[in-house]
Amino acid sequence: METRIQAVHFTAEDRLCDFINKKIDKLDTIYERIENCNVVLRVDKNSKKKDKVVEISLNIPGSHLFAFDQAENFEMAADLAVNELKQQLIKHTQKNKSREAERKIRIE
Repeated sequence: METRIQAVHFTAEDRLCDFINKKIDKLDTIYERIENCNVVLRVDKNSKKKDKVVEISLNIPGSHLFAFDQAENFEMAADLAVNELKQQLIKHTQKNKSREAERKIRIE
């Protein structure tokens, strides 16, 4: 899976990029067919405390998943966004399994 991290109006530290890559790589254990991942890091100037924003979009065959989270630091926001994507991938996998079961029943 190809992961692209983009920091808007600042340079992200290597430590932060490594943290995000490790979190996203764990998604491969849930769904192996992830094509690519785009991560956008930015600081929201309208918020006082929870001003760090992480947006993650995953491209999988036939679908596009997106998660957006805001927290006090990028690590916490990334963790929340990855957990949200994990739930979306689990739901997507379950839907595909039920569709396959329906197709098999129709064929038989």
